[in-house]
Amino acid sequence: MAEEILLFDNQYCERKLGKHSPALTIDKRLHLVVSLIIFLNVSLAKLLFFIFNTEIKAIKTRAARFMGYTPTASDKDLTFPPGTLFRS
Repeated sequence: MAEEILLFDNQYCERKLGKHSPALTIDKRLHLVVSLIIFLNVSLAKLLFFIFNTEIKAIKTRAARFMGYTPTASDKDLTFPPGTLFRS
């Protein structure tokens, strides 16, 4: 199977959101992402399935980083992020 690519790249996002959107605080960026998920009526189950089953390299890299174990992480919760979710 050929490697897939994101349909909406950084240039698309810059045209829609402006070049300064990465300067938003992490809290505001998270609210923006969740607002978009709600607006588009995407269930979290479908989103997570897509994230962990896609062949899009940019997404696979982030999913793998999330699933990984990092013993040198500065925060205990960042050592193994899935464990943090399990404990919540």
